[in-house]
Amino acid sequence: NVAPSHVSCGTSTHVTCGTNTQVSCNSGGRRADTKLMRGATDLLSLECLDGPVNSSRLARETDIETVFTFPSSRSFMQSRIHPVTLSQEMRNPSLQQWLKELRVLYESECMNTLQSKSIPGDSGDLHYSHLSTKTKISSNNTVEAASSSASHAVRTIQRRAHAISTEFSRLCQRLEWLELGQVPLLAGSLVTHINTFLRDYTTQWTSADPDLLPQSSLGRQSKVIQQVCERLQVVCSNDHHDHDTTRQVVQVVTALGHAFTKLVDLMLSREIRMVVRALEESRSISEVLAVVSQLSALGVDGGHICRLIARLGGVRGLLAVCLEPRLRLCRVDALRALATICCVVDGIVE
Repeated sequence: NVAPSHVSCGTSTHVTCGTNTQVSCNSGGRRADTKLMRGATDLLSLECLDGPVNSSRLARETDIETVFTFPSSRSFMQSRIHPVTLSQEMRNPSLQQWLKELRVLYESECMNTLQSKSIPGDSGDLHYSHLSTKTKISSNNTVEAASSSASHAVRTIQRRAHAISTEFSRLCQRLEWLELGQVPLLAGSLVTHINTFLRDYTTQWTSADPDLLPQSSLGRQSKVIQQVCERLQVVCSNDHHDHDTTRQVVQVVTALGHAFTKLVDLMLSREIRMVVRALEESRSISEVLAVVSQLSALGVDGGHICRLIARLGGVRGLLAVCLEPRLRLCRVDALRALATICCVVDGIVE
């Protein structure tokens, strides 16, 4: 819609319309001004008319081209970008970099969209859907039981680690607010949670497991955690109002946080490695479907789990299932698991 932007009265009256058309008149030409303004008003109210517009009356009252200027075909053609110019602009380094970043961002979004889709049963492939359901209900095989136990252990580790992270947050918050009177109590609670977590994890498996031996990476990291916890208790027993003591507490808590994060990653890697190994050792279709289902469920837990699965050979194992002719009935489930895991960069790289 175009409206008069300025109307002034006097000896020199200007009526300015949206197309910068100015009609100048003197006091003797007020009748022409009135006629032009009335025509512009009719033009502005075209959209409010319910009935057909009388074009002859409109043409008599005002000259449309006086109020509006339409671009000619020549100027319209000149405003178009030539293909050669467009191709040169596409070679712009900044534009190329933006397109690369855009592709990386939307690849992950496409993967997330794929993993949210349901898997329909294929009526032409025997009793595929019934086989998948039957596998989930009755899984007495050793490989299936091992993968299911490992998946349960992963979720247990995540839940316990989240509880300990809450204790870390409470302690760090008190240190940040300089509420030093509560630091020894919170530090003792944190150490108790960590020791209980380590004890419960190691007692659920036999001591003969090579991953839990003292010389293993998991055993060495557990020893480091225990030493840092002892150091934290010693530091908190000192005068906590001293500035040097507070700085030492902050350093020990930071070191404990890094060590605990590494320990949790080692625990999760151990359990995920067992699931990937079960996928490689599976022989029957029911075993493969059960393990692939466990990998899909683990991938939904978060990007960190997906990164660990990709680094530990999960992507290669799923691709092997997709390429194996005898495992044709498992291909849809394997592709679904791949879409879930490859929502992170590590999965795409693998």
